[in-house]
Amino acid sequence: MNNYVIYQAYGKEEILYEAIYSILHLLNIHKFNLTFKIIIVTDNVAYFENFLEPSDLYIYEAIAPEKIKLWRGAIDFVHRVKIEVLQFVTSKYSGNFLYADTDIFFLQPINELFDKITNGIPIMCFKEWSIQDGPNVLYKRLNKFIKSDKNTSAIKPSTIMYNAGILGFNSSFTPQLENVKKLTDSLHPLHPIFIIEQLAFSYYLQKQGGVYETEKTYTFHYWNFKEFREALASIFEYHKEPKKVIEQMLKLNVQEMREPKRIYEALPSWQRKWMRLVNKKWQMPAFEK
Repeated sequence: MNNYVIYQAYGKEEILYEAIYSILHLLNIHKFNLTFKIIIVTDNVAYFENFLEPSDLYIYEAIAPEKIKLWRGAIDFVHRVKIEVLQFVTSKYSGNFLYADTDIFFLQPINELFDKITNGIPIMCFKEWSIQDGPNVLYKRLNKFIKSDKNTSAIKPSTIMYNAGILGFNSSFTPQLENVKKLTDSLHPLHPIFIIEQLAFSYYLQKQGGVYETEKTYTFHYWNFKEFREALASIFEYHKEPKKVIEQMLKLNVQEMREPKRIYEALPSWQRKWMRLVNKKWQMPAFEK
């Protein structure tokens, strides 16, 4: 079966920076042992072609901004676009699919992930919590909604939520994408939070079987480290030569650069408050532009 890694990257340049960074590091760790092609769904093909060498490895699917707006649906939900992107791609190609958010940093070759997908094992980034056990306000409010009469879906408080930064499935799952979209469209108007699409994917992929988690072993998802975009932007804006941009980007390790923030966030709240008062908050590690 054919193997595909899928990215959606449109709109702001900072998203394009992340996508190029993710792709370059994915290829760098694989060297020449590639068992997949990369499908890039974007409204700016020329931008990618400027930084990625011409190769049949890349499949560009050009999407107009008007189409992206349409894909947000009547609920005008940005993460609904992900579902439409996957429906669009899987309608044109068949095989094994591994979708990655642009803020995914790959840690090791992913050939074995495609072996799992071939065998029908669903893949997501990592397990968060069951809805009823989620410790933060977002989950507590979601749990209250799920237990209410407003929820007429099959989602229960015991339903497990997985992070959807990575989604792995084969063509046999493709028909379920329509159900993922319908569930998203029905729940979001009633409880409009940014993880509703993630909940829909979690529900339907779990129905396929035990979900395999990629985080820490294969991936590092830096969704809560938006400051890294500033580092990427400084490189893109400082250098005009694509080869130099690529050279400098490959020197950056986002997992290592996030460590000071991770240590800071692990401190007791009183200590973090005191550090802010004395202007000793964590700092981004120095890097070469």
